[in-house]
Formats: sequence, structure tokens, C-alpha cells
Amino acid sequence: MWYLSLILSFFAIASPGPKLKKVKVTDRITVSLPADFNPVTDEDMMNKAISSQRPTAMYTNSERVVDFSVNITKNSWPDDNLALMKDFYKASLYTMYSEVEMLKEEVREVKKRKVLSMAFISTVKPEENAFNQKSIVNYTYVQYALVDGRVIVCNFTCPVAIYTQWQETAEAIMNTVKIK
Repeated sequence: MWYLSLILSFFAIASPGPKLKKVKVTDRITVSLPADFNPVTDEDMMNKAISSQRPTAMYTNSERVVDFSVNITKNSWPDDNLALMKDFYKASLYTMYSEVEMLKEEVREVKKRKVLSMAFISTVKPEENAFNQKSIVNYTYVQYALVDGRVIVCNFTCPVAIYTQWQETAEAIMNTVKIK
């Protein structure tokens, strides 16, 4: 019986992870996404985008519940101040949502570039008089990079009910982001 555990362990370690395909987001940004991800339509973009600024690019899976977006901010930011940026963006997350459970926050290197990564579960509670009284609970993995005085924000979001199925894929996607 021990050999069965050994074989299963080998396949778990040897599994290649999620299948991703390279996508050109802009002339300077590429990322690898799952094969069933497609660009979001203009109509869906208006329904999904939670920011006042339209994302540079947004992709969704075939069920239209798992999203990946890239946004290049218009704000100017000093290129070497990731620590201050972390404090600023983390504080803004806590104002955007009713509740935030931070799962991970770190400065790391991706494709020879330092980035700030945060993963969290967010809850948006409905307004007191809202017709729909269900809270919206999502898993989000967001990555910030400072490039030429601008912040490039990569954002992966899915419903919390399926996030364990997508966590590895989110990490793999973020590890493929290349900025020239």
C-alpha cells in the first residue's frame, strides 16, 4: 500500500500546473492566461469594473465568473517606493470593501521586476435598503508594479466559493506577467 502513496505523491509533484497561453495585453505587457479566457465585451466591462477608470484590458473565463484585468494608472508614483505604495494600496482596499481578510502580502520579484502582491477575500455588504440583500464575497489576487512613474495593476478575481480551485492558476498567471 505504501507504494500507492508514493506513486500518487509523484504525480502530485510532477503535475505541470494549469495550462496557460500567452496574451499580448499592450505593446509592453504580456501575460499567460487559461485557454478559455477571452477579452471582456464593452457591456460586460461596464458591469464588472469596480473602478472609475476603465481597465486597459480585461479577460474572463467561459462562464464569465473568473476575471483578470490590467490597469495602468494615470497617477504618477516614484519608481523606488514600493513600501509606501503597499501602505497606500492596502489602506485603499479596506475602504473599498465592507470586510477584507488579507491572505498574503509581499514584495517579490517577477520576471526581474519587483512587484507588490496581495491576496485577500473581500466582502461587499448590500446597502440597508437594497433589493438584493446578499453580500458579494470574492477572492482577489492583485499585483502592483512601478514602471516609468506609473503603477501597473494586475488583478485576478473569482467568487470565494471556487477560489481554492483557482488559487494555483492565479499565482501562475501573476508569475507570467512581463513588462518591457
